[in-house]
Amino acid sequence: IALGVICIVVALLVAGVNSFTGKKIEEDKQTAINNSLKDVMPGGNFKDVTSDFDLLGTTVTAVYEDTNGAGHVVTLSTAKGYTGNPILLTIAIEDGDDGKGIITGAVVTNNPESKGVEDTNKFFADLEGKNPNETLDVDLITGVTYSSTAVRNAALDAFRVLGYDVPEIEAAPRVENFTVWSGVGIAMAVLAIGGAVAYIIVKRRKGI
Repeated sequence: IALGVICIVVALLVAGVNSFTGKKIEEDKQTAINNSLKDVMPGGNFKDVTSDFDLLGTTVTAVYEDTNGAGHVVTLSTAKGYTGNPILLTIAIEDGDDGKGIITGAVVTNNPESKGVEDTNKFFADLEGKNPNETLDVDLITGVTYSSTAVRNAALDAFRVLGYDVPEIEAAPRVENFTVWSGVGIAMAVLAIGGAVAYIIVKRRKGI
């Protein structure tokens, strides 16, 4: 009974904290996205046109159109960094002279890797000026630990969603809600609860 009461109290406390902080966290995320749109396409006036595109099976999370006609800005999320947590990207794509589309801006909005966002933007900036074929040749990870394959494939997902022809490559990484660390956490929780219950049962059988 005591263990059950403790679990209920902790759950209520966590739910209470989340109710106060959840809205603020979402607002901060949207602010970061809005700032990234301006970073990759300065002077743009953006309209969310995500519903006009098929994002199923891609790493693309949203598509914005510049109403001034400069092009599109795409936000992406990939979980294939070495930490297993999402690397979030914002990429601006404009029509090229050859109709292939060109990346005109690229920034990281969240990077859980060892270097952090500011230190890694210079590597992701190597995408700028690239079309879908050239994107495959970008060397992003010299001396660092995040996954270049994840970033290249995410960039190609952006081209694919916007309707540009892209080379056939290995499927882009997907963000999974359930990770290895999620499994470890659940296993530890089950072991802790099971151990507590077993301890109580043993005490009662011994009459302690």
